[in-house]
Amino acid sequence: MNRNLITLLVLTPLMAAMHAHIHAQSQPSIGGLLDGVFNKAKNAKNSAPAQPSSDPAAPKHGFNAANALPDGSVADTRYTISADGAEVTDRKTGITWRRCAEGMNWTGTTCSGQLRTFSGLSRVLAYEKTLKGWRVPKIDELLSISRLYATHENAKVGSGGTDAVAFPALPPEPFWSSTLYYKDRGDRDRTKTVNFNNGGEGFHDNGEPASLLLVKIGGAQARAASAETGGVAVVPMEAKTSKPPAGSNGSRYVVSTDGREVTDTTTGLIWRRCAEGMTASGGSCVGKALTFDFAGAQSRADAQAKASRTSWRLPDKDELLAIGDEKRFKMAIDTAAFPGTPPDHFWTSHRIDSTYVYAVNFYNGFHYDRYQTSQHYVRLVRDVK
Repeated sequence: MNRNLITLLVLTPLMAAMHAHIHAQSQPSIGGLLDGVFNKAKNAKNSAPAQPSSDPAAPKHGFNAANALPDGSVADTRYTISADGAEVTDRKTGITWRRCAEGMNWTGTTCSGQLRTFSGLSRVLAYEKTLKGWRVPKIDELLSISRLYATHENAKVGSGGTDAVAFPALPPEPFWSSTLYYKDRGDRDRTKTVNFNNGGEGFHDNGEPASLLLVKIGGAQARAASAETGGVAVVPMEAKTSKPPAGSNGSRYVVSTDGREVTDTTTGLIWRRCAEGMTASGGSCVGKALTFDFAGAQSRADAQAKASRTSWRLPDKDELLAIGDEKRFKMAIDTAAFPGTPPDHFWTSHRIDSTYVYAVNFYNGFHYDRYQTSQHYVRLVRDVK
């Protein structure tokens, strides 16, 4: 704050105090008193301990530039910036990214230049062939840097919920992934994209323009989400937990002997085979699936956990996305493992803010922002004991 302004703010009470003690022993000069005020404030600022965020939803892996170390790393945070500033490694996933979108360049302080767009995945892949050491990200990799946390006092949130320090000046535009959506009548491909205007997943037809953020070859690879990743559908190169064996027929899912549960051998998570309201019977799910608002979905999960003495819960966004099947359309899930699934929205536990929560639509396997008062289906999950 300007010293003259502080002088004005403190002068009135200071003069009053001096007047009250005018007959007391000799007082220091005004300049000396003001210097004392400034020094006291400075010392208090320098000695005050860092205050943790009071926001219970604050991320445990947020990027805090104040913790930057000389080697470019950031202590106890999610990202490590390269010495030249042009790359950033996500400590949580092991993936290294270019900090700037294609067409833009690292200036030493930010990303600047003319954003480049590519009209169609075919042109994106042709461009990828000209690169050395870099590739187009898969959809889970691209989603892993978007909408990771809500705004709070320690986060600098950029386009689509990305980390504004890790990815400075990221344009709020759609970006290509290398993941195909589905074949549209066999005559053109649709490709999954992430729009960093809002961090949401979508798709582009071949020929539509979108931008590109590259991943370094040789790092971690996208795999299905797991509870270990903390809500990010990407896992490090070396798994830290053992996974259950695959089914006898080599399938990803193993159905329990009573037909009520299914274990995902990729993530180790155990799912209720049927949507809430339905009952497993004869290898299928019968009855009518129930819908709930978000509060009702949470209450349902709590009630089922209490009644069964089993830790059933709502899945997070990436856990629920992981059982979607991107090769299918109009029923984007393995119907042998999860029979009778309504091709509609299912709640996740992932709150966006006080109004919206993520839901996954199994018509197309995408996730969407939904009002907490909306009515949607529920599928419960639990961790391996």
